[in-house]
Amino acid sequence: MSTNQQLSRLGWPLANCALEALQPLVLVLAFQLGTGHLVRGHNPINFCNGLLFGNAFSLVTLLVLRWLRPRPSNDRRGWQWGDLRRVLLPVGSNALLEVALVIALSRIAAVQVAVVLALGVVVLLVLGCIREQRWPMPLALLGAALVVGAAQLSIPPQQGIAMMTTMSPMGEALVANTVTGNGLLLLGVLVLSTVTLISSEPVARDLDAVDYGIWQCLLQTIIFLIWAITTYGFSHLYDLQSPLLWQMMLLYGAGVSTLYTLCENVALARSGPLLLSLFEGLLPLFSGLFALGLLGEAFSTNLLLSALVTAIGIACIELG
Repeated sequence: MSTNQQLSRLGWPLANCALEALQPLVLVLAFQLGTGHLVRGHNPINFCNGLLFGNAFSLVTLLVLRWLRPRPSNDRRGWQWGDLRRVLLPVGSNALLEVALVIALSRIAAVQVAVVLALGVVVLLVLGCIREQRWPMPLALLGAALVVGAAQLSIPPQQGIAMMTTMSPMGEALVANTVTGNGLLLLGVLVLSTVTLISSEPVARDLDAVDYGIWQCLLQTIIFLIWAITTYGFSHLYDLQSPLLWQMMLLYGAGVSTLYTLCENVALARSGPLLLSLFEGLLPLFSGLFALGLLGEAFSTNLLLSALVTAIGIACIELG
């Protein structure tokens, strides 16, 4: 593999990680702005309608991109309804993962959620070894341990995401806030993240990034619409009266969310699920940097330490 190919293979997951960190922080910023632009006494922006309208705006943007993009004369396949069966599992599991993460972060210390997500690296590594019928190299196992350990370092144990608590009242109705319920929730996060990555790779490889993105945003808009209706009924439609909602969704949905969707699809196709999962260990670093700029939050040195340990872990797994 040439140097350029190797840089591309590593660069796409890195860019995907940065956009993944930026996306929820833009939504948090929108929520904060919404507190000063109430509609009927309510904040017009929360995670529920943010995911709904964000995906809807991304869908429109991707449809416009597909319509404007010149296509080669020999490309006759394009976007087909026949692909629906293939995309249901990866898109459905990803939408459920988004919901599970919002609920988990509203009631469970963020460090626990980070460690559970990092354990996905170990699961993917073990599944890859089983598929190839070989034992994992000790260096790769060391790398996986470092990535999981870095997640433990990334966020102080007592720190959750308090902002999400006010934005996630739907959690109680879906999963009981008990030790058993939260344990099952974390297990669900691990399973859903693994299923999403494994099932998305072949689809992202076979479909064009824009075409697969259209499927993702279409199905997720439907899923999040059902979520919003079952949580708030139709009362959330008052949000449409807010100019701020439209402005922020233009930035969040048509901008950041669309770029993230396209980047994730290209990263899956070119780099694979293991590398994508590995680079998620850098999420706390990027989140800290973006939160410093967007929300004015403090940046801790433990984020730099965890990023360094994660980078060493990625190198070990690559070499192993």
